[in-house]
Amino acid sequence: PSVLEDEALPLGKWIHRDPKAILGEKAAAEFHNELPFLFKVLAVENPLSLQAHPNARQAKTGFEHENKAGIPLDARERNYKDSQAKPEMLCALSDFWVLCGFRSAADILRILQVLKVPELANLSSLLQQPVLGNTLKSFFSTLLRLPSPDKQRIIEAVRRQVENQMEDPICSWIFKLSSLYPADIAVLSPLFLELIHL
Repeated sequence: PSVLEDEALPLGKWIHRDPKAILGEKAAAEFHNELPFLFKVLAVENPLSLQAHPNARQAKTGFEHENKAGIPLDARERNYKDSQAKPEMLCALSDFWVLCGFRSAADILRILQVLKVPELANLSSLLQQPVLGNTLKSFFSTLLRLPSPDKQRIIEAVRRQVENQMEDPICSWIFKLSSLYPADIAVLSPLFLELIHL
């Protein structure tokens, strides 16, 4: 945590001395006397792992559920350490690429049709059948739950296809990611998440 230079005191402890004066009465009440944000400065040499952040309702419900289940706050399997939402804002200080938010099912299908990877045919069909309600959820959860050998086969097949289309940012990022993390199905993220250049 950040430390106050003159007192060598962690920021959180300093806030707890007088939260209303430091945060303001409204923020102190709303955020339980805690700083309502986490400020990070990252020097990102390699892509970071995928993260999912809860909205306000999910955070409150998840926190209450884990409390009722008796999962200690410091337990490794705990997902919700508090009841606060975790939105993020990114300010790029240099050239930066980010994957943020899901593409539409139609956009994912368009990309898959251009790539022509037979190993993804079954997954593509999930995006064309709104029978289960949420086609994107079906596609994503099916992809993540595939057995490891199937995931590896798909990663290798997609990698072979993107090698010939490196001028396309989606393809070049899949290639880079699969070079760094060859066994992680998340290397296919540029297929289904928005790829944004900052």
